[in-house]
Amino acid sequence: MPPVNPIEVKQLVDDLDSASMREFWWDSPLLARAAEARSPGVVRALLTRHHCLQNKSADSCHVIRRAIWTNDGPELPTLWATLGAVVESDSLIHEVDDPYSMPWASAYVLGEIGGRSALSKVTGKLRSKELGWQYLYIRMALHLLVRYAQAGHPDEPEIERVDVRTGKAFRSPMRESAPDIYERTMLRCRQENEAFVPVDPEMVPYLTAHITSIEQRVLPCDIQQVLTLVKMLPTE
Repeated sequence: MPPVNPIEVKQLVDDLDSASMREFWWDSPLLARAAEARSPGVVRALLTRHHCLQNKSADSCHVIRRAIWTNDGPELPTLWATLGAVVESDSLIHEVDDPYSMPWASAYVLGEIGGRSALSKVTGKLRSKELGWQYLYIRMALHLLVRYAQAGHPDEPEIERVDVRTGKAFRSPMRESAPDIYERTMLRCRQENEAFVPVDPEMVPYLTAHITSIEQRVLPCDIQQVLTLVKMLPTE
């Protein structure tokens, strides 16, 4: 598809900025336009709307992430460029720890959908000696490792129901209780795990070596927990 012209891009960004939350759902014409636009400006507008949503596990966030993926491509260069715009390493810890910052927004989406490509890039960047960048990249690596574990061991979808006679809530298999919702849930699972494919076997010892070389005070959790997730990575 040819690139969208600047006037169309500006109009689309304005539409995304002003759209109501009802527009961010499955089969949204607005998100379909955004996904096809092939424009960094549109990706940034989508990132901003995603960042403003509180429940990042909601379907509304998933469909925005999917539009970002389709627009920007599997390598997600616009998200990486947003991270690269932070030139001062000393300010990076504050930026990433601030849930309202755009670097945090980019890092989160990369962690959710970046898969093997993002993990490979993060692994190489863990060599940085700058404390701020280490602080960022180890958190991105951990996010990606957790997502790999989730993708490799998906839970069977369930739905919560309420017994009208007793008022008690119970859970039952979604496949049987709500087949239409089940189909949509499985589509979402396939889409959000698309990039979490087996990694090169050499990445496991390489990633392990970089993680063990990082200062303990930079790690967000016990190092053994991180290394356990590394060992769980599927390899080709």
